[in-house]
Amino acid sequence: MQVALQDFQLDSAAAQGLTQQLLQQSKQQIQQGSWPAGARLPSVRALAAFLGISKFTVADVYERLNAEGLVLS
Repeated sequence: MQVALQDFQLDSAAAQGLTQQLLQQSKQQIQQGSWPAGARLPSVRALAAFLGISKFTVADVYERLNAEGLVLS
């Protein structure tokens, strides 16, 4: 199963930064079981293009999720 790009939504007007928003949303999806074990996250490039943000932002979030043991790379 592939996690849908539409699962990610960012608000550029929010007080919280884009990295923090993306990280928080991802953790919430994982903790709620919306993304089943073994589901594949979108590629860094695809998600960055979809959200209109830097690839480095997405890569940073993926690395943080991996460091916390929430995803495997």
